[in-house]
Amino acid sequence: MEKQKVSIEFIFGEKESNLSREINLFWSKFSKSYDEEMSSHQRSTQMKRTTHTSAKLGNITFLKKEAAAVAKDQNGAILGIVSVALTKTESPSNSSEYVYFQRMYTHNSQRCISLSSQLYKSFLKNFKKAISKRDPRAHYLMAENANPGLRTPVMRRYFFRLGFRMLGTNHLGYEIWQLPLETK
Repeated sequence: MEKQKVSIEFIFGEKESNLSREINLFWSKFSKSYDEEMSSHQRSTQMKRTTHTSAKLGNITFLKKEAAAVAKDQNGAILGIVSVALTKTESPSNSSEYVYFQRMYTHNSQRCISLSSQLYKSFLKNFKKAISKRDPRAHYLMAENANPGLRTPVMRRYFFRLGFRMLGTNHLGYEIWQLPLETK
């Protein structure tokens, strides 16, 4: 990607109709690419796993999904999005916990380390401060690292420096990371 001026907007908890239309347009253009990329990550992970055991999963209910931050180019076109989903997890022991799961996506043609890092760090800084906008039941932000490029020693150190702790892998072999959130 050619070096360009990028702006980052933290939009978690905001309801701006123009931005909603822009986000919908972004996903209408790139949802197929996103789905193909996620399928590719899953196939890649399955090929690399020789043996894998995972804990028995409980029920997971997505309660609310929303865009939390967007990166835009100098013309205002969206380059990437971080979204979060408030999620209720129920373990086999019938206990419940609320967490936020996050995903970040930039289209391949726009993806570069500096854009991804700038978008993610801005999202994380603002999301941690947005205590009054977050559901107080959610005590953690969870990251499911599906992209094999995120499952390297360098990226693991990056996540540790951001305050995340790795919990292990899920049934797909993706690393699951947890960041404690301050609540009211």
